[in-house]
Amino acid sequence: MRTETVVWAIVAVALAGVVALAVVARRGRAPQAAPEVVESAGEAPVKTSELLPSPAGDFGDVAATERSGRAMRTADLRGRFVVADFIFTYCGGPCPKMTAAMKSLAEATKSAPDLRLVTITVDPDRDTPSALSAYADRAGADKDRWLFLNIERRALQDIAYDHLRLVTSREDLFSHSSKFVLADREGRVRAYYSPLLDDAWLAKLTSDLDILRREPAR
Repeated sequence: MRTETVVWAIVAVALAGVVALAVVARRGRAPQAAPEVVESAGEAPVKTSELLPSPAGDFGDVAATERSGRAMRTADLRGRFVVADFIFTYCGGPCPKMTAAMKSLAEATKSAPDLRLVTITVDPDRDTPSALSAYADRAGADKDRWLFLNIERRALQDIAYDHLRLVTSREDLFSHSSKFVLADREGRVRAYYSPLLDDAWLAKLTSDLDILRREPAR
């Protein structure tokens, strides 16, 4: 019994020593820094303009046929602001939504005689003027303010890829962007908009139009 008592006494002293050392070590340790708190300055203000720092590309001067069968040139668009997109009439992807967005723009700018909406087909062989006319009629497009253009393939490659940059390659015109492009009175690209991704695109575009209107006409 005596031996057991001595053993347990030794164990108790050892345990007490361990606890004491732990307390001393804890008191001597540098205080832990609190987790870093990232201060929030609130949400960044919504971007209210898409205007580019400088003009990029233009509509050039190539022959086109409007859905009415009227021959024209893209240079004829100068003198007015233009919002344009690229579609093909039998598209099962984003094209119908793009056309619906363009329709919304048409309705929002009814009182803007200085603006023309232009939809250009990326398949000039299949989308003849009559096919474009039927498509435009289904969309309820105003014949005077919303033009649908058929441009010969070689010139279309220049416009869509080299000038407006709304297709991924010169050869694959069907891989077109769903963006809208805004051109000033001189036919120069001033902004791009994403009507299928940005809920504020229409407000930005109409605001940018007002900014461009204040620029002196050349």
